[in-house]
Amino acid sequence: MEIGLIVSDRSFVSELEDLREAIKHAGHTPMHIDIDNISVEIRKGKITPYQMSAPARQAKLDPDCAILRHIGYIKDYEQFSQRIWSVKALEMNDIYVANNIKSWLQASDKLGALMGMAKQ
Repeated sequence: MEIGLIVSDRSFVSELEDLREAIKHAGHTPMHIDIDNISVEIRKGKITPYQMSAPARQAKLDPDCAILRHIGYIKDYEQFSQRIWSVKALEMNDIYVANNIKSWLQASDKLGALMGMAKQ
């Protein structure tokens, strides 16, 4: 089974190495997915995510499943939106993403979580 690791190369390097080793130890193949190099093609109602490896070179992203550890540090809203929708494109292609993007956003929103708990 090919398991994608959705990462931002600038974050959580040691944890990612541990995940890669655990995936290999379990007999599976880790696939590096750089969140900033995901390209999404939309054609005739079909959404297809690609990993851009070099200008004008792309490989279709179709791992058996993926793990979202973190979306990395964000410099502006455009980058945030691109990363969120890139992961969502994988989910929309029936690729199971552990820590799906909606749950990841809710879990990482401290203020929203505190406000929700205050209403209980």
